[in-house]
Amino acid sequence: MLTMLTMRLIARGVPLLIAVAMTSSSAPAAQPGLLERLEVAPAEVRLVGRLDRVQLVVTGVRPDGSLVDVTSEATIVPGRTGVVSVVRGAVVASGDGATELRVRVGERLVRVGVQVSRCADPPRVGFETGLLAALSKQGCSSGGCHGAPAGKGGFRMSLRGFDPRLDVETLIREQFGRRTNTVNPDQSLLLRKPLMRVAHGGGQQLKVTDPVYSLIREWIGQGCRPDSAGSARCVRTEVFPRDRVIEAPATSQQLRVVAHFDDGSSRDVTHLAVFTSSNEGLAKVDRSGRVSGGGTGQVGILVRYLDQMQAARVTLIEDRPGFAWPNPESSNEVDRLVHQRLKVLQVPPSASSNDSQFLRRVSLDV
Repeated sequence: MLTMLTMRLIARGVPLLIAVAMTSSSAPAAQPGLLERLEVAPAEVRLVGRLDRVQLVVTGVRPDGSLVDVTSEATIVPGRTGVVSVVRGAVVASGDGATELRVRVGERLVRVGVQVSRCADPPRVGFETGLLAALSKQGCSSGGCHGAPAGKGGFRMSLRGFDPRLDVETLIREQFGRRTNTVNPDQSLLLRKPLMRVAHGGGQQLKVTDPVYSLIREWIGQGCRPDSAGSARCVRTEVFPRDRVIEAPATSQQLRVVAHFDDGSSRDVTHLAVFTSSNEGLAKVDRSGRVSGGGTGQVGILVRYLDQMQAARVTLIEDRPGFAWPNPESSNEVDRLVHQRLKVLQVPPSASSNDSQFLRRVSLDV
């Protein structure tokens, strides 16, 4: 059965075999041959410690200037082995040194410099910015789990890690620290329960391959220490891109989250951020921050890291054959902004109301 897009191509004079090939499910949505250039963010990667990682966002620029996310389609190859590895677009530290990443989509190639340091040093996992963020990412401190007012199964945490002082008492001092085993971290209930190696009412919430697993295990192995006085605290976060339009046949967009701390430092926390879509019927977002959907509309993606929240706006556009923007006159700034958004959504503006419609609306408003 022919898809609607295939039928539209045929209607425009494209031969059947070519139309089917262009709309085949195996064809990349980005159409690499039509990309004018690639852009990679960040343009340079710096990793400190073996637990550090950075999410890349690879964007293709079409000849008309429009943008398309090609992160999932890009081939990313390190120039040297043993320095970094790449897992689903995330660059993970392996060993000290400098190298480059060759990011390729079709004929387009971009080189990204990489610098890795202090991999041999024992990583210092912060209680708040590391452990609590990891437990929040896994949903352990959500309102439906141990973040409920009464907790679950005798284990109570503050909601989403908003009260670190309470969590210090619960995770470190309560019941003589029975939930952790600093001598053998793998035997800790804090790991064994979410891994379902012992009975857990919440089911399996963690895998040994999850990035947060290493953080939790490392924190336990370091002696389950709370943060010292003066430890850096997160003061704000940024989401990239903040506003993006996804035009068919593209269906996805990778997000990247950066946390900024009060000591002036910043780092990528995409793997620790919690993502929520405002309309999952239009677009969903996975744990890694990849938004995917279809249709026409606008969705907000709430991004939370500890108590810091940001929102990214994603607009999905499905091609509407025959649509032509009537180029209406804008009487003011509000009109201009509304017309700008309607043009992107391929929605023609409504005609001006007549006098009777205007009076009826005013009367209802009053």
